[in-house]
Amino acid sequence: MKKLILLLISLSLLVFAFVACQETEPYITNRVTQRNTSETYSDSEPNNDNNNDQVAPSRGQWDSRIYTSDFFGFRISLPGTWEAMSDEAIAAIMGIAPDIIGDQIYIPEDMESFMYMMVINPLTGSNISVSIVNDDENYTAHQIRAIMAMEIVAMGGRIISQSTTPVALGEFYWYYQDNALPINNADILSRHFFNIRDGYIRIIAMTLSVVSPSGGFEEMQSFFFGMNEIIPATPEPEPPRFAEELIGIWSHNMYESFVYIFSPDGTGVRGFPGSLIEFTWEVHGENILVIRIASFTESWSFVIEDNNITFTSNQMPNVIYIFTAS
Repeated sequence: MKKLILLLISLSLLVFAFVACQETEPYITNRVTQRNTSETYSDSEPNNDNNNDQVAPSRGQWDSRIYTSDFFGFRISLPGTWEAMSDEAIAAIMGIAPDIIGDQIYIPEDMESFMYMMVINPLTGSNISVSIVNDDENYTAHQIRAIMAMEIVAMGGRIISQSTTPVALGEFYWYYQDNALPINNADILSRHFFNIRDGYIRIIAMTLSVVSPSGGFEEMQSFFFGMNEIIPATPEPEPPRFAEELIGIWSHNMYESFVYIFSPDGTGVRGFPGSLIEFTWEVHGENILVIRIASFTESWSFVIEDNNITFTSNQMPNVIYIFTAS
């Protein structure tokens, strides 16, 4: 549990003290039978899921744009521009070698937690991750929420709210906690769902970027479906446009040797001479620039005035760069 929040917060997102109450709470591993939360169980009961239909942990499977996990009991349907992150990106987030992921099912012995899947909206940087954490201590819901709250506060963040009644995502009920983490004089918001099953704390972490749509967390929750629910068709995203106005060489307004070079074929390089980094680029809508470097994605809004271009990060607050056409 020592690194629980470090994983959940998904600080890679953009690359990028709660005291337990004593009220009776719904049992956090209760399987959904109806879309309500009227059944309550004592939080002092063991947290193991004693159902006869136990399912071994698994990473789940992708079929086109639908992710299915029997262990987590849900399917996720990706709308619009949302996309799954590669195993290489997930490995980089966890700080492990890519070949460790593969078809990994159980948490490696030298790790306390493991991220199974992450999806991201490359236009905004908002993301959802699915992870498990070893529950060696047989924690209760109260204890997990207290630990999560203390770690958020220790990181300089604050708790916005904590659910006292679980919500249904897929086949199970989940508690959640809303957090704010200050970065560059602004808040990055996250919502962490959790419950316990078969000796593991199951985690769904949602992070909102600076320019996330108004739907926020509720919109992300609408991506989740039960194992037998009908998933409605989602429209195909608008294709990126050819942005002739970006093509060329742009020099930083303070460090002129730092350049962006945008090529007509959608490739480019940036950096100082001798240490240029290759990337691919695309433009969505009027002014959203998506840059992909290896397994990671950046999103910028840009404005061109006279001979200058201003890049404003859509992921990290108050990150602005100005370049001049060379």
